[in-house]
Amino acid sequence: MFSQKIYFENNVIIFRVALFLIFLASIFGRSFLGLYIFDFRIGEFIVGFGFIYSLTIFIYRRYYRVEFSSFIVNSYFLLIMLFLLNIFFDNSQNFTTYIFQSSSYIWYISYLFLGYNFFKSFKINKKYFVFGYIGLFFVYFLNTIYFPNIIQNIFQQYSDKFQFNKASEISIFYICITFFSNRLNYERKYFDVFIITSSLILPIVIFKSRSAAIAVVLFFVFEVISLRKNLYTNSKRNIFIVFLFVILFSFTSHNLVDNIYTIDETEQAIAGVFTHKYVYSNTYDGKMPLFYIFEDRLFSADGNLNWRLQLWQDGLHSVVNENKTIFGFGYKNPVPIFNDLNYSTLDGNNKNAHNYFLNVLFTGGISALLIVIYFFYSILNTKKLNHYRYFLNYLFPLTFISLFDGSMENPYFGLMFYFMLSIFFVNKNNIMSKT
Repeated sequence: MFSQKIYFENNVIIFRVALFLIFLASIFGRSFLGLYIFDFRIGEFIVGFGFIYSLTIFIYRRYYRVEFSSFIVNSYFLLIMLFLLNIFFDNSQNFTTYIFQSSSYIWYISYLFLGYNFFKSFKINKKYFVFGYIGLFFVYFLNTIYFPNIIQNIFQQYSDKFQFNKASEISIFYICITFFSNRLNYERKYFDVFIITSSLILPIVIFKSRSAAIAVVLFFVFEVISLRKNLYTNSKRNIFIVFLFVILFSFTSHNLVDNIYTIDETEQAIAGVFTHKYVYSNTYDGKMPLFYIFEDRLFSADGNLNWRLQLWQDGLHSVVNENKTIFGFGYKNPVPIFNDLNYSTLDGNNKNAHNYFLNVLFTGGISALLIVIYFFYSILNTKKLNHYRYFLNYLFPLTFISLFDGSMENPYFGLMFYFMLSIFFVNKNNIMSKT
């Protein structure tokens, strides 16, 4: 029988160090993940550890089949075996570490099982979420008010790049902290903290990304609905919180758009937050509808969305025309369509379909995509899943973001998504029961 003692039962230091690293990655995002340690970036260590840890899942798969389900474990096993077969039968002689980058979505899944053993061994308490809210404030401060030059210089010198947090990184940090905190901390004051924090974070996400904006706004609305009992207690307090929400939302909008803090300019600032990412396509004028069909292709009047639509359609045509439908283009080299200058990113190094499921299809083919879909279906269908109705408000917005972004291939996003997902499967110290 598998002994749980080998999994960090008495190793509190490892647990806290891991949380501290996640905390730093949450605040500094891609810049932190790009820091070099022994010629490898932190993000690469995350992928590599996920690959190594997946081997332990094979060794103790009987244990995981009991704790999760045989369908979840077996589908993950099949996904890894398909990857190994893809690598073995690939005629390309190019064998580099890129195969782990292109297959990173596979190794991030191992953090679901790692997180499960963490949360089985350590009690979740309020202090972790207090630090989480502090981290969210730092994210707000660094992305809207001031990012110290000394920290920028550190990342520019020791990281492969410096950049402000992506909308997907902010979104998953915000969703993970507030979602689980709302279910652990059921007092009214914590609900107020959630509303105030949302007033600071929502404008940033809306300003940076429309797909992430839709996700976090829906998340916020459903969280308020789920926690609506807090609104029955004190009407004057509710009015004050709504007023404070509007003030802080407006203030943040001014910080992002114009730095003009006058009432007369507030409407314009808020409008600027919502319209910042909407750019008309350079192919057609702004009179065209948001979506339209021209010469048997789907287009969008929005330039950013249209770029993705054309990438997806050309990628699908490439998969079919080059007979890569079953097993994809493989993992040893970037998908050929990514080398097209029309689909180059700002850094000129696009290696992602900007859609999680299409990225799986392009690299691993329909066989890998079906296994991934079945994996998520197995998660949704497991009988041991705690509080299903709340689970969807965690899963849906984060999955929606991944449909328009390379977020699932981002080490931080992938780690957080699966690591926190494991909480739903933990019966001991189940925080979901607090709602």
